Amino acid sequence: MSKHIASDRAAAPRRIACFEAGYDSWYGAQRSLATLIQALPAERAEAIIVTTAPGALATGAAAQGIPVHVLAGGAGVSVSGMTRSRPGPLRLAALLLGLCRVNLASLRWVRQQKIDVLYANNARALTYFLLPALLLRLPVIWYVRIDQRLRGLFPLALRVADKVICITAAVGERAFTAQERRDYARRFEVLWTGFPLPPSDQGDALRTAVRGELGLGPGQRLLLAVGSVSERKGHDVLVDAFLQLAPARPELCLAIAGDPAAEAQGFLAQLQARIGDAGLAGRVFWLGYRSDVPALYAAADLVVLPSKAEGLPRVVPEALSMGRAIVASDAGGTRELLQDPGFGSVVHPLTPEGIAAAVEHHLADPALNDAPHAARRRRFVAERLSVAAYRDGFLGLLDEL
Repeated sequence: MSKHIASDRAAAPRRIACFEAGYDSWYGAQRSLATLIQALPAERAEAIIVTTAPGALATGAAAQGIPVHVLAGGAGVSVSGMTRSRPGPLRLAALLLGLCRVNLASLRWVRQQKIDVLYANNARALTYFLLPALLLRLPVIWYVRIDQRLRGLFPLALRVADKVICITAAVGERAFTAQERRDYARRFEVLWTGFPLPPSDQGDALRTAVRGELGLGPGQRLLLAVGSVSERKGHDVLVDAFLQLAPARPELCLAIAGDPAAEAQGFLAQLQARIGDAGLAGRVFWLGYRSDVPALYAAADLVVLPSKAEGLPRVVPEALSMGRAIVASDAGGTRELLQDPGFGSVVHPLTPEGIAAAVEHHLADPALNDAPHAARRRRFVAERLSVAAYRDGFLGLLDEL
């Protein structure tokens, strides 16, 4: 059979297996995948998330009614270490053996479920279904969500994928070489993720509730960062910037929403110690994971995203959709989203001084969050980053296969 969806099933919904390597994560990339799956019309596509172990991904997806399959024998199999540093012989052998088990399990499952399309939500996930992709000749979609190139995986993924979806144009330019973009030009597409808009008429009530929870008075200003606490997300740069801002701005507070990954617990402890040593513990709120993120945006005066690597960071459209401006690093697609000066600032190069200066600039603007600015930010997300546009773009790519 040629590598396309079988013609005798063309009228039936395409069955899509969406592989995700981050089994213990329920943040931007995983939620964007969930948004897409929920938006797909049942008569056109049926999608199921596939991963290698129970965790936050399975829990979060199940809570939204999205089916999840955990591959047998996949627990503990991760290619993350291999992409960061060269593993020793024993570790490499264990990893390859684990990937073989996962691929055999995915081959059996894909056959049983009569899957039509294989989808990788990142390059690591693609290594979990190489056997079914090659032996069953199924079409493969790879969504590239971040501008960090993973050593060894990208050349392999380019050879396997029929469609390479880049979440922004900048991600494609940074993640792939010029030669790769020329050699595989027909496979590349750009598709912005879609974001559901929160209700706009609840902003004032949400702001009052969250600021009351944090004990903030009417004259205090709140910076907000949202995302899993890690070095990649630049929380160390953010803390350095806040330490520079705090002495001259006694009214300024910082809220950080997001849990650290297991390997980032020490990183979090170091940041908290630095804040404590500076005598600012009472002005920094470590909120952990929050399910009421729109309320946090409503409570904030300004949002900060100091990431060192990104794709199309969910924080940017979420903040804009709640009418808030954002100071962001020049990572992933932030520059594409923040072309309007009224939406915020892009800091390049990323330094604490640069973040601090941009924050000062926006906080000094008396019209920072007035109604016209807030409405324009929200309208941009509604028109350019809607779930409908995301869904229709994906369905169009699916039809091309």
